[in-house]
Amino acid sequence: MFDLFNLVRLHNDTPVNKYVSNLLRDRINYLIKDSKEIKPKSKFDELVLENIDYILYSNSALQDFLSNMKSQYSTEQMVDILGGDKSFDKIIDFVKSVDWKLEYEYEKSLESRRPKQIRNDTKESKEEIEKIVPEIKKNVLKYAKDKKYLPEDFDFKLVLLPYSNYSRWNSHTKTIELGPYCFECLDFDHKVRVNPSQAYVTTFHELVGHGSQQFNSEDLPMTLWLGEEIPSIIPAKMISEGIARLREEEGLEYITKNRDSLGLEEDFVKTQEIEQKTTLQRRAFNLFVSQLKEKELRDSTFDIIKYGTEITDNPRLAIQWKRNPNIESFDDSINILGHLLGIGHINSALEGIRQKLGEDKFNHNKDLINNAITRGVWTWKVYPKFLDYYLGDLK
Repeated sequence: MFDLFNLVRLHNDTPVNKYVSNLLRDRINYLIKDSKEIKPKSKFDELVLENIDYILYSNSALQDFLSNMKSQYSTEQMVDILGGDKSFDKIIDFVKSVDWKLEYEYEKSLESRRPKQIRNDTKESKEEIEKIVPEIKKNVLKYAKDKKYLPEDFDFKLVLLPYSNYSRWNSHTKTIELGPYCFECLDFDHKVRVNPSQAYVTTFHELVGHGSQQFNSEDLPMTLWLGEEIPSIIPAKMISEGIARLREEEGLEYITKNRDSLGLEEDFVKTQEIEQKTTLQRRAFNLFVSQLKEKELRDSTFDIIKYGTEITDNPRLAIQWKRNPNIESFDDSINILGHLLGIGHINSALEGIRQKLGEDKFNHNKDLINNAITRGVWTWKVYPKFLDYYLGDLK
């Protein structure tokens, strides 16, 4: 199965390589045939096999879609296969409900802060950032242990990347690699003041989200591990990123409640709150427009301006979408589907458990439930079935 993960990653990186495309198709077909010979011995085995089958099916569909401009799957169908039922419609709902006032407030906030901003790669800035990093690690790790997301003996590394526009959890080394964008540096009375709000929230995402899911999945079959291959399996990434986004929201609550003890300005936290919301809105726009451009490539009669105007009632915005040459391709943008919609799968699962148990039993078993939602990197298709199985005997 990990051979498949590596092939899928290669194909996603080079969808124009017909050799890799054919290799992936043949390998998937072989594994589909092979999986039909497996005889599950328990309910859990049935769920694992169903999960494998959906990974194979979804990647077979994606392989066909990316390598065949006359694919049997429409753009809308492909998004729903990867992200879950009605995912395409949910992205449209995101776009329709964009908060333009919030976008304006965010831009005004940036404008007011810009005169005070200084580079975060100067000697002085780096020194101040390096003082804060150990505190971030200590505080977030304590939170995760207090919540019983991670065991008392768990540890990890937190390192700063010199130049990067991203951060990530390295599952091999149990290391968070933080990009410098996580630290805003400002001039306060000719002294460097660091705003680490983004760093805190990102550490929640990576450690309390991805790190705890990796730890809680290590005793399960390898196809359910959180490893470096997961970004290539989008239906499973819906759950892994959904959990990380849920913990990211907890991170925002944490810095809001503990602002004074963390030494954060009220403006730091408010800006972080706005930025998290506007980032989601912009991801929705980018994902939506990349899908419209993919539809246009496959259907010469499709009119982005007309369709975009119908959705947004904003013809100038639709024209901008049509003209924008910097929108990511579908095969690149689809990788953020889990960051946008994954949390919906997690919240839906939690609400289902709450309704089944009732509020009192749900709260009484909260530690077990928090453990359950991070047990295994399941696809969105099988995840609710696993939770029903795992929590079936709760009293």
